[in-house]
Amino acid sequence: MTSTPNNKKKNNKISKEAIERFSPPDIETLALDENFVLQCALKNEYQSICGAFDAKEHPLASFIAENKLFDRRDEHGKTAFDLAAQMGNKEFIRAILLRTDEKIDENVFNLRGLLKPANSYNFLHYACIWGRLDLVKFLIEQQKLILDPSIDDFVSNSNATMQSTKSSSSNPNLRTLGSALLRSKTKTGETPRDLTIRYNHHQLLEYLNYAEKRQTFIDNINDVKLIASDSERNQNKFSKDDKKKLDKVYAETMDWLEKNKEIVDMEILETQIKLTEAEVKPILDKLTDINASNSNMNSGSFSNRSKEMSKA
Repeated sequence: MTSTPNNKKKNNKISKEAIERFSPPDIETLALDENFVLQCALKNEYQSICGAFDAKEHPLASFIAENKLFDRRDEHGKTAFDLAAQMGNKEFIRAILLRTDEKIDENVFNLRGLLKPANSYNFLHYACIWGRLDLVKFLIEQQKLILDPSIDDFVSNSNATMQSTKSSSSNPNLRTLGSALLRSKTKTGETPRDLTIRYNHHQLLEYLNYAEKRQTFIDNINDVKLIASDSERNQNKFSKDDKKKLDKVYAETMDWLEKNKEIVDMEILETQIKLTEAEVKPILDKLTDINASNSNMNSGSFSNRSKEMSKA
């Protein structure tokens, strides 16, 4: 697969983000009450919480889990993640999310409640309203957490679950936390991008425009992977070589996206999209003519085409 040249000096080494460990806190020194986690979020104090969950067993971890303190809201209806996002406390959110596939899980906080809260805004929305660019980048690029596709749009199913990428990599239809947040809407239907426009954060808007195009590209190459492996969708019209080629393009595209995830350059991304499109289009054109003219990886049309083909 041909890849766009990378003329920018970036470290493209793929590595798992290291988790900094903390010593368990002395429970006697902590003022524990129902607002403990909320106060920690405001002050960007995450060390004691992380230290408690890093320990094999700790009374603070039990206190947080039993009282669902991550789900607790302040008098304005905001969770600890909402407050941290508003303040731009990236370290607090990062430290907690990096532990979500270890000891902090759906038994500690309600994922669906964080993504689609009752008071309209989730923590990415607050980060966009306040123009927290670094935090927004971290959240959208958070690819470690995988969401069950049954909770698409966070409306139909309240049993949101999180899994590690390692255990879910065989199913490219699963959504990451970053992609879910990017698509999340307020009660009035506003996206993170809409909120950014409303509050005039121009640099953040430039990043979100790029992030949305990149996510559409990821969704479409995932659809290509599914079409290649699903006989109903590919109508048994693909040869073994066709399937191998699509699998190879998928793997190389995902590798390119990972290596270039820190580069925010629309021109480089669009060039790569066109190169990938040129490789998969001749194979996909063997399928039914339904929506065949829309083999465009910029538009989300592969997703639509995939759905229509499954009905054909």
